[in-house]
Amino acid sequence: MKVVSAEEVKFENERIIPKDIPILANENIQEGPLERRLGVKTPLTSITEVTDSLFLCGAPAVSPQNLRDLGVTCVVNAAAELPDTPLPQDREIAYLKVSVEDKSSSDLLLYMDTVADMIEEVRNAGGKTLVHCVAGISRSASLCLAYLIKHERMPLKKAYAHLKTRRPTIKPNTGFFTQLIEFEIRFLGAATVSMVHNQAAGTHIPDVYEAEYQNMLWYQQHYSRNFGRL
Repeated sequence: MKVVSAEEVKFENERIIPKDIPILANENIQEGPLERRLGVKTPLTSITEVTDSLFLCGAPAVSPQNLRDLGVTCVVNAAAELPDTPLPQDREIAYLKVSVEDKSSSDLLLYMDTVADMIEEVRNAGGKTLVHCVAGISRSASLCLAYLIKHERMPLKKAYAHLKTRRPTIKPNTGFFTQLIEFEIRFLGAATVSMVHNQAAGTHIPDVYEAEYQNMLWYQQHYSRNFGRL
Protein backbone atom coordinates (compact mmCIF):
# COMPACT_ATOMS: atom_id res chain seq x y z
CA MET A 1 0.00 0.00 0.00
CA LYS A 2 1.44 3.36 -1.01
CA VAL A 3 0.32 6.23 1.23
CA VAL A 4 0.89 9.87 0.31
CA SER A 5 -0.17 12.67 2.63
CA ALA A 6 -1.19 16.09 1.40
CA GLU A 7 1.73 17.53 3.35
CA GLU A 8 4.16 15.64 1.08
CA VAL A 9 2.91 17.59 -1.94
CA LYS A 10 4.19 21.16 -2.34
CA PHE A 11 1.37 23.69 -2.09
CA GLU A 12 1.17 27.46 -1.69
CA ASN A 13 0.05 29.03 1.60
CA GLU A 14 -3.69 28.87 2.27
CA ARG A 15 -5.87 31.92 1.62
CA ILE A 16 -9.03 33.10 3.37
CA ILE A 17 -12.34 33.28 1.49
CA PRO A 18 -15.70 34.63 2.83
CA LYS A 19 -17.84 32.72 5.35
CA ASP A 20 -19.94 29.70 4.38
CA ILE A 21 -23.70 29.88 3.75
CA PRO A 22 -26.33 27.14 4.06
CA ILE A 23 -26.64 24.92 0.99
CA LEU A 24 -29.77 23.05 -0.05
CA ALA A 25 -29.54 19.26 -0.17
CA ASN A 26 -31.09 17.26 -3.00
CA GLU A 27 -32.07 13.76 -1.86
CA ASN A 28 -33.48 12.65 -5.21
CA ILE A 29 -30.72 10.10 -5.72
CA GLN A 30 -31.19 7.67 -8.57
CA GLU A 31 -30.05 4.06 -8.40
CA GLY A 32 -27.83 3.14 -11.33
CA PRO A 33 -26.21 -0.10 -12.52
CA LEU A 34 -23.16 0.47 -10.33
CA GLU A 35 -25.29 0.86 -7.20
CA ARG A 36 -27.28 -2.25 -8.09
CA ARG A 37 -24.09 -4.26 -8.64
CA LEU A 38 -22.62 -3.23 -5.29
CA GLY A 39 -25.93 -3.44 -3.45
CA VAL A 40 -25.90 0.19 -2.27
CA LYS A 41 -28.94 2.41 -2.66
CA THR A 42 -29.07 5.42 -0.32
CA PRO A 43 -27.44 8.80 -1.12
CA LEU A 44 -24.70 8.32 1.47
CA THR A 45 -23.86 4.77 0.41
CA SER A 46 -24.10 5.20 -3.36
CA ILE A 47 -20.99 5.18 -5.53
CA THR A 48 -21.14 7.26 -8.70
CA GLU A 49 -19.21 6.47 -11.88
CA VAL A 50 -18.06 9.89 -13.12
CA THR A 51 -15.98 8.46 -15.99
CA ASP A 52 -14.77 4.94 -16.72
CA SER A 53 -11.75 5.59 -14.49
CA LEU A 54 -13.17 7.92 -11.81
CA PHE A 55 -15.65 7.26 -9.00
CA LEU A 56 -17.24 9.61 -6.46
CA CYS A 57 -18.88 8.75 -3.14
CA GLY A 58 -19.34 9.53 0.54
CA ALA A 59 -17.42 7.84 3.32
CA PRO A 60 -20.13 5.25 4.19
CA ALA A 61 -19.74 3.70 0.72
CA VAL A 62 -16.00 3.12 1.04
CA SER A 63 -14.97 -0.38 2.05
CA PRO A 64 -12.02 -2.58 1.09
CA GLN A 65 -14.41 -4.93 -0.72
CA ASN A 66 -16.02 -2.16 -2.77
CA LEU A 67 -12.57 -0.89 -3.75
CA ARG A 68 -11.64 -4.39 -4.89
CA ASP A 69 -14.89 -4.86 -6.81
CA LEU A 70 -14.41 -1.58 -8.68
CA GLY A 71 -10.74 -2.17 -9.41
CA VAL A 72 -9.75 1.06 -7.65
CA THR A 73 -6.01 1.70 -7.57
CA CYS A 74 -6.02 5.21 -6.08
CA VAL A 75 -8.12 6.80 -3.30
CA VAL A 76 -8.44 10.50 -2.50
CA ASN A 77 -9.90 11.30 0.93
CA ALA A 78 -11.04 14.93 0.84
CA ALA A 79 -12.34 15.32 4.40
CA ALA A 80 -10.24 16.78 7.21
CA GLU A 81 -12.48 15.30 9.89
CA LEU A 82 -12.30 11.71 8.64
CA PRO A 83 -9.69 9.11 9.64
CA ASP A 84 -7.66 7.46 6.90
CA THR A 85 -9.76 5.50 4.41
CA PRO A 86 -9.87 1.72 5.02
CA LEU A 87 -7.94 0.15 2.14
CA PRO A 88 -7.48 -3.46 1.04
CA GLN A 89 -4.30 -4.91 2.50
CA ASP A 90 -3.80 -7.43 -0.30
CA ARG A 91 -2.94 -4.89 -3.01
CA GLU A 92 -1.10 -1.60 -3.48
CA ILE A 93 -3.39 1.42 -3.60
CA ALA A 94 -2.11 4.99 -3.87
CA TYR A 95 -3.69 7.19 -1.20
CA LEU A 96 -3.90 10.96 -0.84
CA LYS A 97 -5.44 12.74 2.15
CA VAL A 98 -6.62 16.27 1.40
CA SER A 99 -7.38 17.83 4.79
CA VAL A 100 -10.03 20.39 3.87
CA GLU A 101 -13.17 21.33 5.79
CA ASP A 102 -16.48 21.80 3.96
CA LYS A 103 -16.58 25.58 4.46
CA SER A 104 -16.58 28.37 1.92
CA SER A 105 -13.53 29.73 3.75
CA SER A 106 -11.55 26.57 2.91
CA ASP A 107 -9.08 26.77 0.03
CA LEU A 108 -9.79 23.72 -2.12
CA LEU A 109 -8.32 25.48 -5.17
CA LEU A 110 -4.95 24.80 -3.57
CA TYR A 111 -5.41 21.08 -4.26
CA MET A 112 -7.47 20.99 -7.47
CA ASP A 113 -4.53 20.95 -9.87
CA THR A 114 -2.65 18.21 -8.01
CA VAL A 115 -5.68 15.97 -7.56
CA ALA A 116 -6.78 16.41 -11.18
CA ASP A 117 -3.30 15.46 -12.39
CA MET A 118 -3.17 12.47 -10.06
CA ILE A 119 -6.50 11.17 -11.39
CA GLU A 120 -5.23 11.56 -14.97
CA GLU A 121 -1.93 9.83 -14.21
CA VAL A 122 -3.82 6.89 -12.70
CA ARG A 123 -6.08 6.72 -15.77
CA ASN A 124 -3.09 6.77 -18.14
CA ALA A 125 -1.57 3.89 -16.17
CA GLY A 126 -4.76 1.85 -16.63
CA GLY A 127 -5.97 2.40 -13.07
CA LYS A 128 -9.08 3.85 -11.43
CA THR A 129 -9.49 6.56 -8.79
CA LEU A 130 -12.15 6.95 -6.13
CA VAL A 131 -12.61 10.39 -4.56
CA HIS A 132 -14.67 10.72 -1.40
CA CYS A 133 -15.45 13.12 1.42
CA VAL A 134 -18.10 12.63 4.12
CA ALA A 135 -21.19 12.63 1.91
CA GLY A 136 -19.94 12.90 -1.68
CA ILE A 137 -21.72 16.23 -2.08
CA SER A 138 -19.32 19.17 -1.85
CA ARG A 139 -15.56 18.58 -1.46
CA SER A 140 -15.18 15.37 -3.46
CA ALA A 141 -17.65 16.60 -6.10
CA SER A 142 -15.61 19.79 -6.51
CA LEU A 143 -12.41 17.82 -7.06
CA CYS A 144 -14.14 15.66 -9.68
CA LEU A 145 -15.38 18.81 -11.42
CA ALA A 146 -11.83 20.16 -11.45
CA TYR A 147 -10.67 16.96 -13.16
CA LEU A 148 -13.41 17.22 -15.81
CA ILE A 149 -12.42 20.82 -16.49
CA LYS A 150 -8.67 20.27 -16.79
CA HIS A 151 -8.37 16.86 -18.39
CA GLU A 152 -11.73 16.26 -20.10
CA ARG A 153 -11.75 19.92 -21.24
CA MET A 154 -15.35 20.32 -20.11
CA PRO A 155 -16.58 23.85 -19.38
CA LEU A 156 -17.69 24.10 -15.74
CA LYS A 157 -21.37 24.44 -16.63
CA LYS A 158 -21.25 21.29 -18.76
CA ALA A 159 -19.17 19.41 -16.18
CA TYR A 160 -21.65 20.32 -13.44
CA ALA A 161 -24.61 19.18 -15.57
CA HIS A 162 -22.79 15.93 -16.37
CA LEU A 163 -22.03 15.19 -12.72
CA LYS A 164 -25.45 16.36 -11.51
CA THR A 165 -27.12 13.92 -13.92
CA ARG A 166 -25.04 11.06 -12.54
CA ARG A 167 -25.20 12.12 -8.89
CA PRO A 168 -28.15 14.45 -8.21
CA THR A 169 -27.05 15.11 -4.61
CA ILE A 170 -23.91 17.09 -5.50
CA LYS A 171 -23.83 20.63 -4.11
CA PRO A 172 -20.37 22.24 -3.84
CA ASN A 173 -20.47 25.11 -1.37
CA THR A 174 -20.35 28.63 -2.77
CA GLY A 175 -16.70 29.15 -1.91
CA PHE A 176 -15.70 26.00 -3.79
CA PHE A 177 -17.81 27.05 -6.78
CA THR A 178 -16.08 30.44 -6.84
CA GLN A 179 -12.76 28.59 -6.87
CA LEU A 180 -13.96 26.27 -9.65
CA ILE A 181 -14.82 29.33 -11.75
CA GLU A 182 -11.27 30.60 -11.22
CA PHE A 183 -9.94 27.14 -12.12
CA GLU A 184 -12.05 27.09 -15.31
CA ILE A 185 -10.77 30.49 -16.39
CA ARG A 186 -7.18 29.37 -15.76
CA PHE A 187 -7.43 26.28 -17.96
CA LEU A 188 -10.19 27.05 -20.46
CA GLY A 189 -9.84 30.82 -20.74
CA ALA A 190 -13.41 31.83 -19.88
CA ALA A 191 -16.11 31.27 -17.27
CA THR A 192 -19.38 29.51 -18.10
CA VAL A 193 -20.85 29.89 -14.59
CA SER A 194 -21.43 33.19 -12.80
CA MET A 195 -22.01 34.06 -9.15
CA VAL A 196 -25.32 35.93 -8.86
CA HIS A 197 -27.21 37.43 -5.94
CA ASN A 198 -30.18 35.32 -4.95
CA GLN A 199 -33.06 36.58 -2.82
CA ALA A 200 -33.90 33.21 -1.30
CA ALA A 201 -30.30 32.54 -0.28
CA GLY A 202 -29.70 36.13 0.76
CA THR A 203 -26.25 36.06 -0.83
CA HIS A 204 -24.40 35.20 -4.04
CA ILE A 205 -24.74 31.70 -5.46
CA PRO A 206 -23.68 30.01 -8.73
CA ASP A 207 -26.26 30.66 -11.44
CA VAL A 208 -26.64 26.89 -11.91
CA TYR A 209 -28.22 26.79 -8.42
CA GLU A 210 -30.85 29.45 -9.17
CA ALA A 211 -33.68 27.09 -10.13
CA GLU A 212 -33.39 25.18 -6.85
CA TYR A 213 -33.34 28.33 -4.75
CA GLN A 214 -36.23 29.76 -6.76
CA ASN A 215 -38.24 26.65 -5.91
CA MET A 216 -37.36 27.13 -2.25
CA LEU A 217 -38.48 30.78 -2.38
CA TRP A 218 -41.80 29.79 -3.96
CA TYR A 219 -42.28 27.12 -1.29
CA GLN A 220 -41.57 29.60 1.52
CA GLN A 221 -43.90 32.25 0.08
CA HIS A 222 -46.68 29.76 -0.70
CA TYR A 223 -46.73 28.19 2.76
CA SER A 224 -46.23 31.51 4.49
CA ARG A 225 -49.42 32.80 2.83
CA ASN A 226 -51.35 29.62 3.65
CA PHE A 227 -50.27 29.45 7.28
CA GLY A 228 -50.92 33.17 7.62
CA ARG A 229 -54.62 32.51 7.00
CA LEU A 230 -54.90 30.06 9.91
